[in-house]
Amino acid sequence: MMKFNLKSGYSLVELSIVFVIFSFLVAIGVISFRNYLNQQGMNTATEHIVALLNRARSYTLGSFDDSGGTERNYGVHIDVANDTLTLFFSTKTCAPFDQGPPGNAVIQPERIIQSIDISSINISAGSDIIFQRISGDAKAANSGCVALGGGTITLQSRSGGGSKTIHISDTGVISIE
Repeated sequence: MMKFNLKSGYSLVELSIVFVIFSFLVAIGVISFRNYLNQQGMNTATEHIVALLNRARSYTLGSFDDSGGTERNYGVHIDVANDTLTLFFSTKTCAPFDQGPPGNAVIQPERIIQSIDISSINISAGSDIIFQRISGDAKAANSGCVALGGGTITLQSRSGGGSKTIHISDTGVISIE
């Protein structure tokens, strides 16, 4: 009679190979998921800034909250050091952002997503974009109401997830690159 020497189970080498393959697949999945989250954060921050700029332009063009015959120009102040944007209005044409005077009020200060930095802002002078009544043209308020000259805001991911640039034309049209 013949005896069969059957072993049940897996050898240590087989288990090690499976573990290495599984670890490799998990690492690829984690990296892909992290990249996805970084990209989503970048998209959210970009859309948020564009929405705030469009809201300021719409408020100006729509004469939003012009009470008592006082005309308001709305704008966005960009604080690169603190990564914040502030929707503000001014009762003076092209007045720059200033929290002090009563003719200039903060409507909505907002912080950009934690993982995103405003890496650069290229506006003809300063960091205030204000929109003009009737035309909706974008102006640089800090420099006495001059055309933006094709202003840009560049966002950078802190974790190396890329960058996006928001373009603001002199006519107030906003686009993303």
